[in-house]
This record gives sequence, C-alpha cells and structure tokens, in this order.
Amino acid sequence: MSSKTFPHQPGIDWAPESNRIVTCGTDRNAYVWTLKGDVWKPTLVILRINRAARCVKWSPKENKFAVGSGSRLISVCYFEQENDCCASLTSETLPLLCVTFITENSLVAAGHDCYPVLFVYDSNNAALSFGGKLDVPKQSAQKGMTARERFQNLDKKATTDSKEAVLESVHKNSISQISILNGGKAKCAKFCTTGMDGGMAIWDVKTLESAMKDLKIV
Repeated sequence: MSSKTFPHQPGIDWAPESNRIVTCGTDRNAYVWTLKGDVWKPTLVILRINRAARCVKWSPKENKFAVGSGSRLISVCYFEQENDCCASLTSETLPLLCVTFITENSLVAAGHDCYPVLFVYDSNNAALSFGGKLDVPKQSAQKGMTARERFQNLDKKATTDSKEAVLESVHKNSISQISILNGGKAKCAKFCTTGMDGGMAIWDVKTLESAMKDLKIV
C-alpha cells in the first residue's frame, strides 16, 4: 500500500483502469501522477490559463481529462506517454467549480452561473465547442402576481424597484458538485447537481435532449 500527500489542489480525480491521478490548482497547471514502485511521480500539463484551475475529471477512456477554471475557460487535455496537448475554449459562463464527462465526447460543467452547461469535444479536430445551457428557465413568479400581491410585496421590501434580480434557474446559488447517478461517465443517463443553496437537482439526459431544441449529446 502506498500513500501520497498532494500539494493543495482544489481539483483531483483518479483513473481506476490506468491507476493515474490528475490534479489541478491555484498554480494554473495540471499534474498527472503515475505510480512508479511505491512513489507517485508527477507530469506537468500546462493549461495556458490566467486564473486558478478549480475542477478536473478523467474521460471514460482515461486518455484525456477536462479542467474548469476561474478564467471562464474549459480545457480538454489529451495525456499520452509520447504526447500531451490541450484544446483553451473561452465560455460565456462565470467561473466554473465542477465538471464531469457524461459521454466520451460530451461533458457537463457548472459553477457560479447556478446552472449546468454542456460542452462537446470534437476528437478529430481537437476542438471544444459550447453545446448549450441545460436549464430551461421557468416563468418568473412576478409575472403571475395580482396588483394587490405586487403592492404587498413592494410594501414589505420598502422599495419600488421591480427589477430586482430573480434567478429563474433551478439552483439559486452556485453549483459546487456534479455526480453521475446512472449509466457511468461513458454513457450517462442521469446526473445530479448540488449547490451552495443547499438544493439538489436530478437531470435526465434523454429528457434534456428532447426538451431543448438543437441540443446534441454525442
């Protein structure tokens, strides 16, 4: 049995088949750790980001991993003995806190935007693209208020500002974790998100595909 104390790294994931560990952290790089004898040896992977790397997950085949960061970037990095490279996509999201593969070429990430988003990786061209937001906004409760209810609501808040920010997403605060519930990372059927609002949501992949126009999970 071997043990290893890793430097402070917000993101860490283990690949069970290859027995490799990937970590990422505030130094804006990732490290792939390989067990040689009874010692874990790191290999540096330069991510080319300008904020801390916050989360990392291996793909189902364990030949690449995805990294989410505070710089609104998501990176997919191939790791092979003779070659390692990254594909640097700039997203429109706020900083990411969690990421996971749901198929070999599709991954879900989330963070301070309070909703999960899909990214699709094209392995032939080593390119990453934004696949869509995975949270259909609900109608604001404000729209359904009667005049009396609206007046009472304003009176309680002692304000006439009707433009107060109201999150229409399922989560009302940052999402901190994504967990696979059914199907595994190679072919996920359901996944769960938990947030800093104390809430938990379960997402059905097929339901998402059918409910959202142009959404494609490959």
